[in-house]
Amino acid sequence: PLDGSRVLAGLVPREGTAFIYQLENYGMFILLLLIVTGILWRILGPLVNLTLSIIINLGGLAFIFF
Repeated sequence: PLDGSRVLAGLVPREGTAFIYQLENYGMFILLLLIVTGILWRILGPLVNLTLSIIINLGGLAFIFF
């Protein structure tokens, strides 16, 4: 239920929603496969690193002002 298939179905064109809903039954298995193979980290890794670097940089700036 938390695999994001409903969000993805809302983002694709109307013709693709039927395919997304067919895959919905296998969403958890697909997510686990992406985690085990490391593909998920290749997708989310840059976003996580960018977010952490922004937080660290903002934290450093806050330290200077206080």
